Amino acid sequence: MNNNNSEVNGMVFALALVGVFLLFAAIFVGVILALYSLFLTGVCFWAWNEPRTIFKETIKPSEARCFVYSGIAGAFTSPFAVAIVAQMADVRIDDDYIFLILLGGYTIGSLLSAWIMHLAEEHEKANASEMIDVTPSIPASHSKPSNDNGDDGQGSFEFATWDDEEKR
Repeated sequence: MNNNNSEVNGMVFALALVGVFLLFAAIFVGVILALYSLFLTGVCFWAWNEPRTIFKETIKPSEARCFVYSGIAGAFTSPFAVAIVAQMADVRIDDDYIFLILLGGYTIGSLLSAWIMHLAEEHEKANASEMIDVTPSIPASHSKPSNDNGDDGQGSFEFATWDDEEKR
């Protein structure tokens, strides 16, 4: 009897266990992200008309509306994206999964929007601090400007006329 068959079976079993673990890990992360997105949606509805502060973060109404609208856009586009991928992979998607597809689209759209807003805010802060650090400072000078003619600049000043000639 050949011993290679049992080694191959052991390797296949190990890879199957890794695959099942990764599948459950992906499901767990997806559920956590969906719950987080739904929690933030509630916070955004709370901050819909006036800025609200929660966990030392202030949410402006424009950010709250952007979060919810992006989630709605993700929910509307996700069935089309899933249908295209399913058609290309020749897989049938059961109609019972439409709620999960919509929830996943809402989660991806809203959290992607929040992430992009966070990156833009960090970029603005970096540019603002860079602008503050880079601005040249002019040292305060207590000396008075000197003139080429040796005058200290304290004398009276007269405008020249068109017929003035240089004095000799």
